[in-house]
Amino acid sequence: VSAITAALKKLGPRLITIRVQGGRIPQAHWVQDLSVGGGRLAGEACHFLDLARWLAGHPLKRLAASTMGNFHQDVPASDNLAVQMEFADGSLAQVQYGTEGGGLLPKERLEVSSAGHTFVVDDFRRAEHIDHNHSRKIASEGKGHQEELAAFLGWVKGGASAEPPGLCLVTSRYPFLV
Repeated sequence: VSAITAALKKLGPRLITIRVQGGRIPQAHWVQDLSVGGGRLAGEACHFLDLARWLAGHPLKRLAASTMGNFHQDVPASDNLAVQMEFADGSLAQVQYGTEGGGLLPKERLEVSSAGHTFVVDDFRRAEHIDHNHSRKIASEGKGHQEELAAFLGWVKGGASAEPPGLCLVTSRYPFLV
């Protein structure tokens, strides 16, 4: 994702779509207990809201969300949700987190479009850059856990940060605004 972020800096506002097929977790599971696991939104989907903000590269201006409804008694309605985000530069993001898709779908799919360029990432294993004339593969970097931890530890030790200090506190409140 860092190679995509670097390329996006040269482009304008972005249209971001993140689709996550989380799979069903019964309501009785500890993850669904808001006091223990926080639920799917606070425990899992929040990371994709943060990713959307990172990809937009600008502060959040507006946030709205809807759930699909409680069609299955053992699955909370909040397990199927769509979050719309608007950013200060005009970028738009939609994060869809669901449990209703087919099992052969990639679990996580990311698409970012701007100025005639589209970047597609499937499961953080396959990435592609598509423009008007070409489609080319991008080397997979994984989910960035090691890089994030190294950056955080560097910041704690007094080094520079890729993000303004405290921004993680701002983005960590997004699930509670939904």
